[in-house]
Amino acid sequence: MFVPFLWLLMAQVFGKNIDQFQGYMSISDIMEHLYGKVARWITNIASIVTSIGLVALQATAMGCIIHYFSRSQLLMVR
Repeated sequence: MFVPFLWLLMAQVFGKNIDQFQGYMSISDIMEHLYGKVARWITNIASIVTSIGLVALQATAMGCIIHYFSRSQLLMVR
């Protein structure tokens, strides 16, 4: 219910300063500009870890949904 309100609030807060970052292609470029090469690498690694985690979460959720609707029993290797 409050998500659209938060989007508008974030657009007002972050949108005012976006002009100073024209020409940058990614958040990593902005972090390098502001904090140096180490921040760029930290941002890249954090982004990769987050992406891997989100894909794993989606795969797990799909597996649970398929298992629920197919009512199949998983074969457990012991």
